[in-house]
Amino acid sequence: MGCHTNDVDEDDNYENLAGDHDLSINNGDLHHGLHQDLILLSKLSIVGETVEKLYLWGHSACTVDKADRKEVIVFGGFGGFGRHARRNEFLLLDPSSGTLKLIAVNESPTARLGHTASMVGDFMFVIGGRADPLNILNDVWRLDIFHVYIIIFTISLF
Repeated sequence: MGCHTNDVDEDDNYENLAGDHDLSINNGDLHHGLHQDLILLSKLSIVGETVEKLYLWGHSACTVDKADRKEVIVFGGFGGFGRHARRNEFLLLDPSSGTLKLIAVNESPTARLGHTASMVGDFMFVIGGRADPLNILNDVWRLDIFHVYIIIFTISLF
């Protein structure tokens, strides 16, 4: 049998850059000939709802990118404070202020994780996911972001 070789290019500088906290690193330092600045990240301080509401994984997040609104809607997932569990809350995050609010809805989807969510116009669609390890969901929910109104659709997989 042949010898397995390492696929990492010896000229890559990833390990050295990982320990470097200089914010002026650019992609030109990673790959010769590519000179595009990296996007800078900053941590938000969360106000309003407790930051523990965001102790989640398997959730979805969609952006509301309107002239008068720049927000992030977070739904579902697993975690939270106290006993970790599947969640069915809609949270609204204002990235300019760090304000996190619980969105009151007339009806909320089943608690879930591993679902997808997409914004189409003024609507956020939450699709599928798992309610538990054996319960795969086949529903579609529509959240009207301006009227906070939810409509449920159930689809058949077979």
